[in-house]
Amino acid sequence: MKKPAKYVSVWDAIADTPAEAANLRARADLMRQITAIVKQSGWTQAEAHGGVVLRNRA
Repeated sequence: MKKPAKYVSVWDAIADTPAEAANLRARADLMRQITAIVKQSGWTQAEAHGGVVLRNRA
């Protein structure tokens, strides 16, 4: 039986390339920063949304 592969992070495990893993790490870090700002500001989800409209790109 093979030993399971070891990865530095979950992003390295699920990404196909090192560049994709770096992109996923950066996006996750950005989301953590946004979450911290929203919590520190005491905003509700609606207040944090700020009226931004996301359109379906399909």
